Amino acid sequence: GGEQSFVVSLLDGGGSGILLTSLNGRGISRLYAKSVISGKPELELSAEEKQALSGALQQKPETHHE
Repeated sequence: GGEQSFVVSLLDGGGSGILLTSLNGRGISRLYAKSVISGKPELELSAEEKQALSGALQQKPETHHE
């Protein structure tokens, strides 16, 4: 197989939420969560995490009308 690791940004409209990072290798999988408050991570980020956070912060929140 190929590379199976990923990073997901889950942020609210104010840029707060979490980054979920999955690292998968031979026979082992790890999942890390890092807090983000107002667009600022609380811990050091990897290059991939920085890219995911930057992309998420550039997205405009969807508005739902009911």
